[in-house]
Amino acid sequence: MHFDFSGKLAVVTGGANGIGLAIAKRLAGAGAGTYILDLERERPAEVAAGFNAQGIVADCSNRAQIERAFDSLPAVPMC
Repeated sequence: MHFDFSGKLAVVTGGANGIGLAIAKRLAGAGAGTYILDLERERPAEVAAGFNAQGIVADCSNRAQIERAFDSLPAVPMC
């Protein structure tokens, strides 16, 4: 099955390993501008660099960190 997410922005929380990483790789491979958010110890920027994505350190249980992470994303027009 082919998916085309060109021009779309994808954010995957917990994207530096496991199921989140598999999903992030699939989205990036389908053309989405992909960002993974994960804890610092999971090295999201380093992991993301391996498959043409961006990594942001954020503890997804902390609202302020999630808001800062989303504020740092590029603006994308709503469909």
